[in-house]
Amino acid sequence: MHTQIIPPLLKAIDIMTLYLDKGLAHVAHAGVSEDTLLQARLAPDMLTLAGQVQRLSDNSRYGAARLANKSAPAMADEEKSFAELKIRLADTTSYLQSLPPPQFEQAESREITLSFRSIARTVSGHEYFNGILLPNVYFHLSIAHGILRSRGLAIGKRDFLGETLLENYR
Repeated sequence: MHTQIIPPLLKAIDIMTLYLDKGLAHVAHAGVSEDTLLQARLAPDMLTLAGQVQRLSDNSRYGAARLANKSAPAMADEEKSFAELKIRLADTTSYLQSLPPPQFEQAESREITLSFRSIARTVSGHEYFNGILLPNVYFHLSIAHGILRSRGLAIGKRDFLGETLLENYR
């Protein structure tokens, strides 16, 4: 299960890091402030760009920890710059890489109990990974993509999918 869980989470973090790099370049090129871009959102009731990065980090850390039957380190949502968000993603990557493959043995059948907001449910590791964790990670990555596109960044599907995957399709 380690090879099914950790690589897609790391790839999502790599793509979000690329988005932050492109966002920072846009700040320099377009003359908008970092804060303006980091506080951008698609709708008033949605998280900001910074919030999307933080939730991707949280979902990745806590999700992998649940599946590995470990505790993940907490991170305060205090980042106020692209550089600080990139450090958060790098720390998330380090944590994911520190989880040894044996911790994920039987992860697909491990019972995962969810208890937050209006959710109180126990699901299998397989259901959790495929039905909750990955969709949440991709949701926050997609929303970050949408925020950046709506602010004029030249990012597209190739950025979202990652160049390495697409190299064989040229």
